[in-house]
Amino acid sequence: MKYVVWCAVSLLLVIAQPFSTEAQQVAPDLTVVSVSAPASAGAGDVITVSDTVAASPTGGNAGAFYVSYYLSADSTITTSDTCLGTRYITSLATGASSSGSTTVTLPKNIIGAYYVGAIVDMSGSGGNTSSNRVPESDETNNALAGNQIAVTGADLTVVSVSAPASAGDVITANI
Repeated sequence: MKYVVWCAVSLLLVIAQPFSTEAQQVAPDLTVVSVSAPASAGAGDVITVSDTVAASPTGGNAGAFYVSYYLSADSTITTSDTCLGTRYITSLATGASSSGSTTVTLPKNIIGAYYVGAIVDMSGSGGNTSSNRVPESDETNNALAGNQIAVTGADLTVVSVSAPASAGDVITANI
């Protein structure tokens, strides 16, 4: 008899507990699928960077955000790298992707091999950016390194050199 009473009380406690019939909304997850730039360019040149970003098929819709483009000495793209520019996306539906191209200017004071990369889910444009504008289910997968770009300096060639045939203590040379 004690067993029956205990089961009945336990059942009443379970039934009396509030529960929600609302579905839990899963946050979106944004990723950079691809990013590319020319294989080479000169310092200070204007180049086109192309990218594709995607929202996971299991998350919710993402509101407005930026994709920021970076120039990095290594293949790990972070907000500490040199920001080249941004692309604005007004929204992205669950499972959708957005491809676009943006023209950016390479810094004038660099020469060498660099990676061009992108970070999605940024909250500002230009160099005034911070991450995590859209609350996501995974905030750790927002960056991607693209191809390397060889940044060259100015290609200067001396076309003539002239100086007087003879001189005293001071010589003036024209290059």
